[in-house]
Amino acid sequence: YEEISDKESRVIEREALEGLRKSARVEDVLTRTFMEHHYKGRRNAKPEGRNIIILKVMLRYLKKIMETDLKIAPFHLISVEQTYLRELELSAGGKALDIQIGGLIDRVDRVKDVLRVIDYKTGNAKREFSSIDALFNASLSQRNSAAFQTFLYSWLVRKDNPDKKVAPGLYVMNSLYEEDFDPRLLMGSYSKKVVVDSFESYEEDYLQLLKERLSSMFDPGQDFVQTDNEAICRYCDFSRICSRQGME
Repeated sequence: YEEISDKESRVIEREALEGLRKSARVEDVLTRTFMEHHYKGRRNAKPEGRNIIILKVMLRYLKKIMETDLKIAPFHLISVEQTYLRELELSAGGKALDIQIGGLIDRVDRVKDVLRVIDYKTGNAKREFSSIDALFNASLSQRNSAAFQTFLYSWLVRKDNPDKKVAPGLYVMNSLYEEDFDPRLLMGSYSKKVVVDSFESYEEDYLQLLKERLSSMFDPGQDFVQTDNEAICRYCDFSRICSRQGME
């Protein structure tokens, strides 16, 4: 995308995107990158067996992302895989703290007058969540961590764009094949779901809960305890440390 975007305006035109999608460049770059990371640049190595299938699936995903983006082209490419940082003031244990929060954001673009904060997901991530409170409820087995993460990224992006409309979104690969795919998050339950088309509308509530959670983590008077929801431990990389390896 950076190659085909205008060097000054960073606009990606529909014609350039369509040309890239149809070219051999996508597969060439994907294969080279795969070889560098998976085979560590080993000479004479070539994809074989299941790796050929993995490459084909990845190529299919890339082409589908481009097809999806053709529907919104032209658009401005703001950043790709860039780290954003922001300081947050909070109080913990009776002391004022300034902590720095950051994240590597997959993509920030601008479609018309809206900045979109996009995170790519290849698993079973969902765009729906019931409430802002639910994003912080660790007892929920289905807590939407992807939505929580994208909200946090939107707050980071807002630092340098206080007057811009910022919309968090998820490119969930399986969902890209839906005819009416929309990356924006959905909040609510059943028929009462609303589209989250502006992070600013939820920023105050989200930031308050974020501060409360971080304050408890930085408070030396509060102990760290194991979660009561043992279903979470089933897929945790640290279950052995907590002596819950039986949950694997």
